[in-house]
Amino acid sequence: MAKKKLTPKQFKFVQEYLIDMNATQAAIRAGYSEKTAYSQGQRLLKKGEVQDLLNKKQEQHEIQCDIKKEDIIKDLIKIKEDNIEDWPPHALKALEMLNRMLGYNEAEKIDHTVKQEPPMFSDDDLLEE
Repeated sequence: MAKKKLTPKQFKFVQEYLIDMNATQAAIRAGYSEKTAYSQGQRLLKKGEVQDLLNKKQEQHEIQCDIKKEDIIKDLIKIKEDNIEDWPPHALKALEMLNRMLGYNEAEKIDHTVKQEPPMFSDDDLLEE
């Protein structure tokens, strides 16, 4: 079965996504509606053809720059760890970039579960009047 080709708008999305790894903003810059940009961006990131092109372009970029994603992540982690006490703006930006690169800002990767905390007091702790 032949692979489907990307539309010009989808191809533009890939180009824009590689700039800042922000699917919503990439969708807007690619020409999708601002109202639906978030959902369009998430949908496009799940599309196999988009993922294939993103991976290919990222690999090409790593070869051209001689910088690997893992190296950037290690550097961002070091900035975060070196500034754990005072959190200057550049450390906060490093943490934001790290979250984005690792995909922790993606809705499906955020843990929305509510954990039940044990009660702080039991009925035995109540005073009888």
